[in-house]
Amino acid sequence: MHTTMSSAGVVFLADLREKTGPMHKQLESNPLSAALMQPGVTHAQYAHYLSFFYPVIAYCEQTVFPLVQEFVNTGDRRKLHWLKQDLASLQASPVEKPFHPQTDGLNMAGAMGVMYVMEGATLGGKVILKHLGDKLGIDEHHSARFLFGYGNDTGRQWTIFLEAFTAYVTEHRVEKAAIAAAQSMFASIDRYFQGNR
Repeated sequence: MHTTMSSAGVVFLADLREKTGPMHKQLESNPLSAALMQPGVTHAQYAHYLSFFYPVIAYCEQTVFPLVQEFVNTGDRRKLHWLKQDLASLQASPVEKPFHPQTDGLNMAGAMGVMYVMEGATLGGKVILKHLGDKLGIDEHHSARFLFGYGNDTGRQWTIFLEAFTAYVTEHRVEKAAIAAAQSMFASIDRYFQGNR
């Protein structure tokens, strides 16, 4: 895939992936997340997962999008309406427990770091959907519009984001702040999911 990312951007991304790797793995092994990839996953477990993801997406769209919209096309990246659609089809509702990540006082670098986590989750959603499609008989037309993400455009949208993200971070030399925000976002979602009972 064609990319216009600078060498500094490539180095930054490698550092970012290394330093967020443990938090990413921890979130994937969280019982709420891990249940989705089990052979015996149920519709109830899937609905429970979406119910908890709803406040996370709401936080991102309400708090983070306004900060990054100058650099990232957020209009194409809104997913809350897809989550509402999926939850309704599963006869489920968002949890009422608010999501408050430890990223208070977000600046642009921090907001970009949070966006990295959320856009990465869109990539991960495709992997989850491939598994759940077989197990639960769901697809983008039936209860899985959120996981379907940008569909065939997912790879391109990811590349577009990474280019904008790395360009901003390296130009303004805020690599450490962006990495810290991404680490914090992964950890905050994990803690939030831990309280799912």
